[in-house]
Amino acid sequence: MTGAGTGAGAARIARSDLVLGRPLGDGGQGRVWAVEKRLVNRTWPVAFKEYHPKALGELRVDVLERMVAHLPSRPASEGRWLAGNTAWPAALVTDGQDGQDVRGFLMRQIPDDYFLTLQGGARKPAGFEFLLNPEAYLRNVVGVVPSPRQLFGLLLALAETLDRLHGLGVVAGDLSPKNLLFSLSGPRPGCFLIDCDAMGLHGAWALEPVQTPAWQLPGGERAETRQGDTYKFALLAVRLFMHEQQGQDPAPLRALDPAVGELAARGLSADPARRPAP
Repeated sequence: MTGAGTGAGAARIARSDLVLGRPLGDGGQGRVWAVEKRLVNRTWPVAFKEYHPKALGELRVDVLERMVAHLPSRPASEGRWLAGNTAWPAALVTDGQDGQDVRGFLMRQIPDDYFLTLQGGARKPAGFEFLLNPEAYLRNVVGVVPSPRQLFGLLLALAETLDRLHGLGVVAGDLSPKNLLFSLSGPRPGCFLIDCDAMGLHGAWALEPVQTPAWQLPGGERAETRQGDTYKFALLAVRLFMHEQQGQDPAPLRALDPAVGELAARGLSADPARRPAP
């Protein structure tokens, strides 16, 4: 992060030093703004997530600080990969007289390749949720109907991303089609993860893990494990080929690739020990 200072191993920037641009979104935890005159890794446009008071009251600042410090602590190639494939927290944003009151964090903006321009002209982040619909919807609203080859490519990209994250000690937790974006514009399909402050790092969570409705783990299983990520990956795989927002039938996937369909069925096991790695 250009212009960022460090404190306790994590970059910190005063909110008053930010030049805020247009609002990018407003969700349950906070509001997101574009930030002008700053770049992540001297390359990517910056966004600022400013927590709402309720989320601030629940935030474990020490864990968020470790997440910010995690990226520069890794070898350069790993740090570039993490910043290139996720909106990972890059700097704490502080307020108050001593500059220690955390208000949010800076991250890279969603890359242009991970937006959709819908048939009505609206520009939206390309969440996987758009793909979990019948082909008629994809054709008439999204304007693109991915081929089975492209869908398999997206699953491969996500599997590689999750495997890489797990190797870094990161668990996605609330893996859902709302915080997982896709791109079909490059030489191969790609995925990009947002809401990274809700992920776990070495078993610690800045915010209490939640689960998106219809994407919960079975039997009250908690979402803080790699096996939980595997279940949600398998759920996404079967729903992509079902073209539905809900359901757990691997038959459409099996019809195209029996081996992958069987892996997905195992991934949906209620027994975490029986699930394969993504």
